Amino acid sequence: MTILSNVETEGYGRLNAEFGKPFKELLQPLINEKKQVIDIHGQLENEELFEQFLKDIEANNETLLEMTRYTIEGDPIYWTIEYDGQQFAIEIDNREDAFGSKTVENYQCTKLDEVVTGSLIDYNFTGCEEGYDINLLSVEKTTEASTKLEIPNINFVIGDQTIKTYKGAYSWSSFDASTGETTTTMTDHASPNQMMEAVQEIEVNLNEPVEITFDSEPTKVEFNIWNEAGIISTYHSLEEIKETGPIILEIVGYWNESRATYVTALINE
Repeated sequence: MTILSNVETEGYGRLNAEFGKPFKELLQPLINEKKQVIDIHGQLENEELFEQFLKDIEANNETLLEMTRYTIEGDPIYWTIEYDGQQFAIEIDNREDAFGSKTVENYQCTKLDEVVTGSLIDYNFTGCEEGYDINLLSVEKTTEASTKLEIPNINFVIGDQTIKTYKGAYSWSSFDASTGETTTTMTDHASPNQMMEAVQEIEVNLNEPVEITFDSEPTKVEFNIWNEAGIISTYHSLEEIKETGPIILEIVGYWNESRATYVTALINE
C-alpha cells in the first residue's frame, strides 16, 4: 500500500501487505462511499453511473465520470472525464500501474464512439488532439440479440452472507430451433488469480450452511482453489475444502456441452 499525503513535508510512504491489509479494511467503507465506476477486466461495478454518463452525453449535458480500471496484473488506473457539452477533458492517472508510464496524462477529445465487434462493445474517444483514439471501456454486449448466449447467473450464500462472484471464461452452446443449428460461444479471460488481485476478500466460515443456485441448474459443479501459481486443489463440494485463510475460489458449472466459471476471493476461518 502506498500512502500519499498533501502535507509537503510528508510526501508518501509504503506499508507492506501485513500492515497494509488491516489499514485498507479500515479505509474501505470510506472508499465505498465515493461512487465511481469500477472496471475489473470488463466487468463493471456501479454500472448505472456509466449508463447515466452516456445519457448525459446524448443530451449534451455537462457531466463527470470517475472510474478505476484494473490491469491484468491488478494495478489501478484512475480516470476522470469531464464533458462540457461539446468536448471531453480526460485525465488518466497510471502512476500505480507497474507497466505504465507512471504519469498523469491529459487529453482533449470531441467524441465518444460505440463500436460493436462480435460479443464486445468498445467505447472509444475519437477526435483527440493527438490524432489517435483512446479506449475507455470494453464490455460484453447485453442486448436482446446476445441474451441467448448469456451464461446462467449464480446465487452464492454462506451463512447469512451473499457472496459476490465474477464471471470468468466460459464455453456456451445454444440451439437455434429456427435453423436447426447449434452455436457455441467461447470466451477467454484473465485467470482467477489475476482477476482477484484487485478484489477485497470476504471473511466466511465454510462450515456454516452454504447454498449455491443457478438460473439453470447444472449437471455437475466443481470447485477449484487457486493461488498465484495456479490451481492447487479441486473438490466436488464446498464441504470438502480443507484450505483456510485467504483463498481464491473458482466455481465451475457444467451444462452438458457447456461450461461456465465464477470466481470469488474468500478468507476461510
